Amino acid sequence: MAAIGGGGIGKSYIFERFLTGRVTGNGQYDPTIIDTVTTYRELATGIKSQVHGVTLHLTDVSGQTEYEQLRARDCYPLQHLVMICFSVDSYRSLEFAKHQCFEEFNFYNRNNIPYVLVGCQSDKRGHHDNEEEVSVDEARWTALEIGAVAYFECSAVTGEGVDDLFQKCSEIALNWDWEDVKRGHKKLEGEPKWFKGTKKEGSCATKCLIM
Repeated sequence: MAAIGGGGIGKSYIFERFLTGRVTGNGQYDPTIIDTVTTYRELATGIKSQVHGVTLHLTDVSGQTEYEQLRARDCYPLQHLVMICFSVDSYRSLEFAKHQCFEEFNFYNRNNIPYVLVGCQSDKRGHHDNEEEVSVDEARWTALEIGAVAYFECSAVTGEGVDDLFQKCSEIALNWDWEDVKRGHKKLEGEPKWFKGTKKEGSCATKCLIM
């Protein structure tokens, strides 16, 4: 799975928190072009949330416009799920995720790869009088508008929501219908109750799970 989004929104730190259990950054923005890490985890996935060993290939890729061909060639075709990320304290980052990242990914998404919207840096919500702050409702409607399977929020600083993000994204990818991409999600009897499959009409989802 891959994470795309604007610069400085904290998506790289989400991967670091999930992989190491901590964040070691010094607070300075260190841009990533493309970086892929492989890890093996025991996750409760699939029917009745049985625990399975899952190998995750996690790709952190820059959202800068000059790297569009790199993403199209070396990122999107290799994924089973894409996280479209923004920072909850920056409305501009949400607009970038919606109009730049999603539209580009949607153009290259020939295989009906599932995607989710992720609000990063949730620890920053409500701490300051910030007119740029994105409310949960605003993020939710954006997720619905772009046809995302689900909306998640998490914080790499506190760790809140990070493990749950990767857990549920793994479930989405493993339960997705890859045999018939035109039908979208394959609904399985006994699948996790939280997961409601999304059938798409054009480019807009009829349902979106809010986590």
